[in-house]
Amino acid sequence: MSRPSKNETRTPRRQFLGEIAVGAAALAAAACAPAATATTAASQAPTPVTPPAGAPPTPPPMSDEPTKWDASWMDRITARHKAVFDSPEIEEGTALYHAMSYLGSVKDVFGTGDSDASVVVVLRHRAVPLLFNDAMWAKYNIGAETSTTDEKTKKPVMRNV
Repeated sequence: MSRPSKNETRTPRRQFLGEIAVGAAALAAAACAPAATATTAASQAPTPVTPPAGAPPTPPPMSDEPTKWDASWMDRITARHKAVFDSPEIEEGTALYHAMSYLGSVKDVFGTGDSDASVVVVLRHRAVPLLFNDAMWAKYNIGAETSTTDEKTKKPVMRNV
């Protein structure tokens, strides 16, 4: 089978890898959610006390207990080739394209199969809307809120990029 030229549209294999990258991003977000939202009474900040006028603010007391992080999700990444892509901004989904490119490059360079490479895409801060479906983008006008515009129309997008 011949390789597609650079001018041809995406192949079903590349499209599949892209869908895998998006799925991995959603899986990573779901796997990290319990660890990120878990709190205990000891880890919550106390109610602030108003200091006397002119006095410097007093920092809250520090806990002697070490912070316990749930890193069990890392044990589920068992592929030989691994990479983490961090995305604090939407940037037209650049982190997802980088993840897809990495997966394709590992296969091309090392001649490996689909299960030999894994990616984790961290979508944080302003990139979180990449996890929302098209209905959410349309309903809440996320394109306008995040200044994400369609290249052709120059108007805010109404779907997930």
